[in-house]
Amino acid sequence: MRITKYGHSCLYIEEGGARILIDPGSYCFQDLPLKPEDIPVCDVILLTHEHADHTYPEALKIIIAKSKPLIVTNAGVQKFLQTQGIASEVLGRGAERKIKGTSVDGVAMRGIACDHGIIADFFPKVENIGFLIAGRLFHPGDCVAPSEEVHAEILAVPAAAPWMALREGVDFMKRVKPKVALPIHDAFLKHPEMPWYKVFEMGTKDTGITFTRMPIGEAKEF
Repeated sequence: MRITKYGHSCLYIEEGGARILIDPGSYCFQDLPLKPEDIPVCDVILLTHEHADHTYPEALKIIIAKSKPLIVTNAGVQKFLQTQGIASEVLGRGAERKIKGTSVDGVAMRGIACDHGIIADFFPKVENIGFLIAGRLFHPGDCVAPSEEVHAEILAVPAAAPWMALREGVDFMKRVKPKVALPIHDAFLKHPEMPWYKVFEMGTKDTGITFTRMPIGEAKEF
C-alpha cells in the first residue's frame, strides 16, 4: 500500500491498482502551495463527514472534473453534496463496497461506525463514518472512539482537534493496535513536533506500534 498525505486529514492511497482519495478538505489548500488540480487522478473519493476541513465542494468539483471518480460517503454528506450538484453513493456502517483495481476481487472499503467527537453540547452534531481500506488502513474521520472494535495494520490517528485530548488519541492507537500509526487532523498545529507528535511517539514506546510522520506530498510504502 502506497500512501501520500495532502495535509490535515487528506490521504491518497494506492492499493491493488485502485486510487483512493480521503477527505480533501479546505485545510489542504490553505497556506500551502497545493491546489485541487494538483491532486493525482483518483478512482474514488471517500468523505467521512460534512465539515469543510473534510468536505470542500470547491475543490471536489475540480477533482471530479479531472478524475470523474465515484464518491462514497454517508447519508448526511450525500444530502449536503446534493445541494452542490455533486452525486455520491452511501456506504452504511458495517457495509462493504469494492473498487475495481488490478486485482480480480477488487479493493474492499468497509464503513465503520464512528460518531463524530463532541465539540460542545451546543455545537450541531453531524454524521461521521470511518473507512477500513483493504482490511489494512483505518481512517476514522473525526473520531477516536469507534462504536465497534476495529483492528488494522495502519491507523490514521487524529492528532489535534477541539473534540479530543492528546491522551485520547494515544489510547485510540493502543486499542486499535496497528503496526503503524499516521498522524491526521493536524492542520491546527503550527509546531506539530512540540509536543503533539512527541506525545504520540512516547505513547507508542514498547507497544510495537510505529508512529510515522507524513510530510505533505511525500509518498510512503507500507
